[in-house]
Amino acid sequence: MILLQVLLTSIGSNTGISVTMNCMYLSAPYLFLMLSEINGTIRKRKGLRVTIPLAVFNLIFLVFLLQSIMFGLSYVYEEGNNTGRRDSYVTGNHVLWGIRMSGERAELLQDMTDCINEEGLSGHDSIVYGFVPAIAYYLDMPSVISSWPDLASYRYDDMKADMKRIRDEAEAGEREYPVVIIGNLLETSGIAENPKKTDLLYGFMEEQGYVMIHSNETFEIWRHEDEG
Repeated sequence: MILLQVLLTSIGSNTGISVTMNCMYLSAPYLFLMLSEINGTIRKRKGLRVTIPLAVFNLIFLVFLLQSIMFGLSYVYEEGNNTGRRDSYVTGNHVLWGIRMSGERAELLQDMTDCINEEGLSGHDSIVYGFVPAIAYYLDMPSVISSWPDLASYRYDDMKADMKRIRDEAEAGEREYPVVIIGNLLETSGIAENPKKTDLLYGFMEEQGYVMIHSNETFEIWRHEDEG
């Protein structure tokens, strides 16, 4: 089971083997117990003499332990970019309550939170685009299509069908038009990576009469003009 965890956990992940490393709280104790049993068996058979298998197993365990500690101190549970000390908070946002982050990140999310609260959009459906899937969760605005539409696994045809479904349901009065949040405006390569999807989204907003209600250096927030 532990071997399957190590081999299969990272499949489909865009973070490499990080998710496998994060599961070491399961695999490390198991490995420790197994190595202890092997060491005990060898000691009983060979006495206290150091054997090659015993030395190899101990070396594996020490390397594994050192790697786990170094990985945890350097990468696990840290933000993707080195943005300084984590000593700032976001207010007026129950999802991010009590979470420390960098001042730069807090300022950005505070700006977004204030806009959403002022417009009464918390809990409203959304479409997030621009490699910013977490923003829908941070702002408590569930995504009505894929939560990460930029990924290749979410095909253009699937996105086109979802956009048509949203338009038909909104025109039939079965739902409100979702808020559209576009991010990574400073990193245009993320937007340019999917030109067909980008054109589809902007074409949808233009056809349905969306207006931009807020923007900063990283994000744009759009909503349907009849719901303003």
